[in-house]
Amino acid sequence: MGRKVTISVTLSEDISDELLLEAEEKAREAAVIALQQEGLLTIREAAQLLGLSYEGYLDLLARKGLPATADEIDPQTLLKLAREARG
Repeated sequence: MGRKVTISVTLSEDISDELLLEAEEKAREAAVIALQQEGLLTIREAAQLLGLSYEGYLDLLARKGLPATADEIDPQTLLKLAREARG
């Protein structure tokens, strides 16, 4: 059995369920990408966790301007990803 990451954010009551689900998915995606970029997940594992094919995950990284390997990380791109995750 693997370990689970739990992130908790308290938001106002007037946020719709749809927006909450979207925020949860973005946070999940950002967490998986961060773990893969740090070398804690393989590309294949990250893709599987996000329900993507290997190529689909690489496409996701490309859309976000991220490299496939941690050796090529641009700090400005990581800041951009963090801003996107916050909405």
